[in-house]
Amino acid sequence: MAFGRCGLERALILAILVVASTVSVAPAQIRLEFPESGMKFADLAGEVGGVSWAIRELSLVGSIDVTGAGGEGSLRFEASGVSVHDADFKRAVDSVRLEGSIDFDSSTGKGAVKILVFEGEFLWDRFYADLALFPFALSGDLALDPGASPARLLRFSASEIAIAGIGQARGHGAVALDGSSVVWAGDVDVPGLDRLYGLAVSEPLGERRPRVGQTSVDGRASASIDASWSESDGYRLVGEARLRDGAVFGDGPGFQIGGLSVDLPLRLGTAALPKDRRAGSIRFDGCSVQGVDIAGTALKVGVGPNTLRIEPVVLSLLGGTATVKQFEATELVSGHPQIRMGIDVSSWDLARLARSTGLPPLAGTISGSIPQIEIGNGVMRSVGEIVAEVFGGVVRARNLRGADLRSSVPSFGFDLDFDKISLADLTRVLSFGHISGVASGDVRNLEFVSWGPVAFDAQLQSTPADGVRQILSVEAVRQLSVVGGGPSDPLSRQVLKLFDEYGYKKLGFRCSLRKDVFELDGFEVRDDRHYLVVGSTLPPRVDVVTHNRTISFSEMVSYLTWATQ
Repeated sequence: MAFGRCGLERALILAILVVASTVSVAPAQIRLEFPESGMKFADLAGEVGGVSWAIRELSLVGSIDVTGAGGEGSLRFEASGVSVHDADFKRAVDSVRLEGSIDFDSSTGKGAVKILVFEGEFLWDRFYADLALFPFALSGDLALDPGASPARLLRFSASEIAIAGIGQARGHGAVALDGSSVVWAGDVDVPGLDRLYGLAVSEPLGERRPRVGQTSVDGRASASIDASWSESDGYRLVGEARLRDGAVFGDGPGFQIGGLSVDLPLRLGTAALPKDRRAGSIRFDGCSVQGVDIAGTALKVGVGPNTLRIEPVVLSLLGGTATVKQFEATELVSGHPQIRMGIDVSSWDLARLARSTGLPPLAGTISGSIPQIEIGNGVMRSVGEIVAEVFGGVVRARNLRGADLRSSVPSFGFDLDFDKISLADLTRVLSFGHISGVASGDVRNLEFVSWGPVAFDAQLQSTPADGVRQILSVEAVRQLSVVGGGPSDPLSRQVLKLFDEYGYKKLGFRCSLRKDVFELDGFEVRDDRHYLVVGSTLPPRVDVVTHNRTISFSEMVSYLTWATQ
């Protein structure tokens, strides 16, 4: 037997009329039977509270007994083409196929439900799921509180939801029939954390996900949760979360961590939260950041209402240590979390850093302190400096900063000062001919986007030093001339070709970058000639001047690459 559009409504109206006509005479009972072959309904549709729904096909098996005092029944159902959506289609399910059963007794207000969803599509804002890939089962015992209030509660116990390949949640709770509140308490077990991350984080966030490469996660997560939500107070999430055998890794060397174990209290929400601070821990066997290995360690964590604090910890890396102190993350559910921390760096080996990150060979150490780093609203600021003893001198990095950190193209920057560095050591590392001498200078407003420089203002100038000769090799003269836009071989005069090196009196430059526009200027101007090198007083004398002071940065990089080959 089959009903077309509105057939179900007509059948129910008929049953109500029959009950209404008999209840005043004597207690009566009406029994609705749905045969084993199933009573089929097609093309059902309607709207409830601004939410539209439709069912292409519904089949019912079982019976319903209706009396003047209420009713009870046991039904099995199958449905296909189930669609539900709000007015703007931001929250919707479509083409769902499901089956299940429901048992109820209106006299006691109790019942039980089981639902198996096999296929369809689910959309909730940015979250999307193909239910054919993630079929799920839902079951539980129901009890309706007595009373006629729109906010009366439908309680559920022994409830369970299991998602194929991800895990399951078991617990109990209640939902107000007018949709004004929900409470739930129970346990969650997620052995398929990798699939959950792909479903709930990686795909929904898309380009907004943390920029650590095409990140994957693994491990087994579990939690004990006490959660609630109401229209008046918002939500509250309290409990304990755990992770075992965890790992985070990408398709490149950006960030990798293994042997991750987490025990973390939960104190999150906009509703009232417990004021006590609970202790937790984070442990890992090893970590790698941009090719730099960090030895395994354990972190002590304190969790308060919407805050997380990590006790000071010493990390071993690059032959030295990094001490993370005063780390605190606050306003975690505000949409604009704030992070404050400090870091001390001690005796990092620059040679190890260069090998790990693919930099040219370096020698020296890095130490220093940044006592205050603040990150919030997509911006990073810092106070303090890191000092590197390198190239026979000192290089200081300060004013570490960042912007648009929540975007797909964050920017980072800092300022550099270098004092009395050895040009011989520097040019040997850069394969830039040979220049001996000592120089000082600085780089201001240095900014990187996607790890490439987009802006800076820099200057360098030689400074005489006792016992240090100021000499340029033939190759260095040629390379400086090419970078300055001059001829490929400035040493064309026959007399100059007789020498392998040349003395200089002064050497230096000023340069700037804005987007791809690179400006190079000499440190000294004479007769409208901008000098990169002022030759020595005694012959043979070689001067190097800039000929093309404004070029594209990519072109300048090409010049440098060609000149140093």
